[in-house]
Formats: sequence, C-alpha cells, structure tokens
Amino acid sequence: MTILVVDCEKQRLAQTAKLVREFFPNDVVQADHDPLMAGKYAFNNPVDIVFAAWSMKRMNGPQMAAFVRREHPEVRVFLTDCPKERAGGKPRNGEADMLLGGSLTEEMLHTIFSQQVG
Repeated sequence: MTILVVDCEKQRLAQTAKLVREFFPNDVVQADHDPLMAGKYAFNNPVDIVFAAWSMKRMNGPQMAAFVRREHPEVRVFLTDCPKERAGGKPRNGEADMLLGGSLTEEMLHTIFSQQVG
C-alpha cells in the first residue's frame, strides 16, 4: 500500500509522516510539503491513501483530493486541520472520506481504520 502525506507546514508534515510510518510500518509513505509535487507523484505512482492538510499553498486539501482522485478514483482521502465548522462533518462532493479537526493523532488513525478499512 502507498500512502501520501501532504502538508505545507514542514514540522507538522514531519510529525504526521512519522506517525503514519509507525502505524503502517510495512507500507510506503511518501511525504511532501508541496501539494503540486505530491500530485505529480500521485499521477505517476499508485496511491491508496492520502492524508492532506485542509489549507495549503498553491492547492488546498479538497483540490488535492480531487486531483488525486482523477488518477486514482478509489483512493481514500483524509483531510486534517479542517475548519471547526467542517471537522467531523459530512464531506461534500467527494472532497474526502473524512474531515478531521486538528492534526492527525494515533487515536484518529485507530478510529479511521477500524471504521474505513476492513
């Protein structure tokens, strides 16, 4: 499985990528601070899961999800640091599988994958 982690804030990206690598030790985790470069990676490589920040430079999380889903329609997308009024709510127009408030945590990963992956 290949997991793409995208966040313009480099410290948060490093923390999220580390957490995802620890949670999925046998999978490929590709981390990028530039959503356009991450999109290019997704265009040229198989991607199964995307964790992307809601707000990023050059391309926001929902735009990133739409871009990746054009190439990989079955990809699971989880947007982090969503606005309070959207976090935990129902994603619109396939923008994501889940909208998460705040940074990704180990508890969130357990919750997501006990519900989403079976």
